[in-house]
Amino acid sequence: MKKDVVIIGGGIAGLTTAKFLAEEGVDFILVEEHTDFFQKACGEGIIPKIGKYDFFEDLYESKIGIEREIDETIVHTRYGDLILPFHFVTTNKKLVEQELFKQVKKKGGEVLMGSKVRSIEGDPPTILPQGIKAKVVVGTDGVRSVVRKWMGINEPSLGFAVEGRAEKIPFDTCRVEVGKDVIPYGYAWFFPKREEWNIGIGAFEKGYKRYFSRKFDSFRRRFPEVKKWRGAFLPLSKPTKTYGKRSILVGDAASQIISSIGAGNTTSAICGKIAAEVLIKFARRDFREMDLSLYEKRWKAELGKLFSLANSLARLFFVIYGLSEYLSIKFLKRMIEKYA
Repeated sequence: MKKDVVIIGGGIAGLTTAKFLAEEGVDFILVEEHTDFFQKACGEGIIPKIGKYDFFEDLYESKIGIEREIDETIVHTRYGDLILPFHFVTTNKKLVEQELFKQVKKKGGEVLMGSKVRSIEGDPPTILPQGIKAKVVVGTDGVRSVVRKWMGINEPSLGFAVEGRAEKIPFDTCRVEVGKDVIPYGYAWFFPKREEWNIGIGAFEKGYKRYFSRKFDSFRRRFPEVKKWRGAFLPLSKPTKTYGKRSILVGDAASQIISSIGAGNTTSAICGKIAAEVLIKFARRDFREMDLSLYEKRWKAELGKLFSLANSLARLFFVIYGLSEYLSIKFLKRMIEKYA
C-alpha cells in the first residue's frame, strides 16, 4: 500500500491532524495500535483557549464530552492554601477522542485500528509490519514514539503519573496537593467531573525514580474505593526537534506540553492543526521540494514562548524545592500572582 501521509498514533494529536487533512482530501492513513480510545493515563483537562485558538470552536468543533467548567483550583500545601485562578474544562476524554474519530471518518479519512507499528525503514519510509510506503510520516505516537526513534531524536525528559476514578472526595473544589508529604518533585490532583472525580499523583523524573512507589501506596490508601489505577510516562521537558526530511512529530512525541502544569491536550490539537496545514501546502505540490522545518517554525511562533516559560518555571520551582520546600511555596505564590 502507498500513502502520501501516514499518521502513527490515534490520540488527540493524531486525530486532529487527520481531521484537517481529511477536510482537504489529502491521501493519508492513521494507524492506531489499540482498538479503542483514551488509552493513556490523563487528568482529562482541556484548556479552552490558548493564543488565537479556541479548542472547542476551532479545533474540536464539538461540545461532546464536556463535563465541568473550572475557574479556580485550590493548591494545598503544608504552609497554607493558594488560590490558582485558572480556567479549564474537565472532560470525558474517551468521548472526545471518539467524536474526533467520527469526524475523521465522516470527512473521508482512513483509519486502521488495532495495528501496532513496530518499525520504520528506508527512504522513502516503509511502515512495518503493515508494509505501507509513505511520502511523509507523522509521529503522534506518544512519549515512546517509534517515529522519533527512527528520526534519531533523543527522548525528552520524562515524568510518571497514575490516575483513577473516585465517586467521593472529602472536599468539593478542584484541588492540587504539593509537598514532600504528598510526593517530592511532583503533585497530586483532584479534578471534579460530572458524576465522579479524576484523581491522580505524578512527579518529574527525580520524584518518580526515588519516591513514587512509596508515595503512591500512601496516596492509594486514602481512596480504597478506587479499584483501578493506570499509569503512564509523560514528557516534561522543552519540545524536541520536530521535523526530518520526511517526518514530523506532534504532541507528546515531541514534548509539546505545558510542563509546569502537565497540560498537553490543547497544545497537541493546536500543533496537529498546524501540522495538517503545512502538509496540505506540500500536498498541493505532490510533496516535491518539501521543507518540513516550516512546521517547526509555525508552532514555535504560536507556542514556543509558552513552552519555554512553563518549562523554565517548573525547573526553577524544583531547584528551589530541593533547597527549601518553604521557599518553593513562596516562589509558587509569586508566580501565581504574576502569571495567573
